Amino acid sequence: TLKDLIRTRKIDQRKLRREDYKGAEVVVLADCNRVQGNDLSELDKFVKAGGGLLIFAGPDIDMDWYNRELFRKGEGLLPAAIKGQARADSDAAPARVLMQRLTHPALIYFNDARGGRLQDAEFRHWFEFAPPSNENTQRILSLDRNAPLLIEKKHGRGRVIACATTANAEWTNLPLQPFFVPLMQRLTTYLATEGSAPAWQL
Repeated sequence: TLKDLIRTRKIDQRKLRREDYKGAEVVVLADCNRVQGNDLSELDKFVKAGGGLLIFAGPDIDMDWYNRELFRKGEGLLPAAIKGQARADSDAAPARVLMQRLTHPALIYFNDARGGRLQDAEFRHWFEFAPPSNENTQRILSLDRNAPLLIEKKHGRGRVIACATTANAEWTNLPLQPFFVPLMQRLTTYLATEGSAPAWQL
């Protein structure tokens, strides 16, 4: 099973070292404020060499730094610039995943209701991403507010997926859904597949 194939290590962003990439196939940044100079250079090399990167939003993120250093006018790791933050007011309906036929390799599994209903997740807060800036960047999952939830970018031989909300329950109940673990397993397994060509277009 996918669970048996995935091994994880949690590393504080301030203690990330070059040797930590050894043997790794995917790096996850979850509400990471910023990545320091040499560490960012190593992360960029890791992805360009075929590694995967999964980025989650969060309240601690320095948006100006992400746009300046991680997006870099489309040349960096971040798939799209961050325009700002959006939220559903407490008296308004939460945002949900837009119902659509899923064509991305990591998401096809969820076309079958037995895999879990992605639309059951509620989103109260999310980052607003700018439209993709080049052909290497695609929206792969959307919210029903015409906002991207997951955006992917090809970067060198590797790939980056950015999520507009948090990996914990601070902004969304997504991590509390029974399909959350299978979803993360499929995203990370996909990112670990070096040099895979996209078999989808939206």
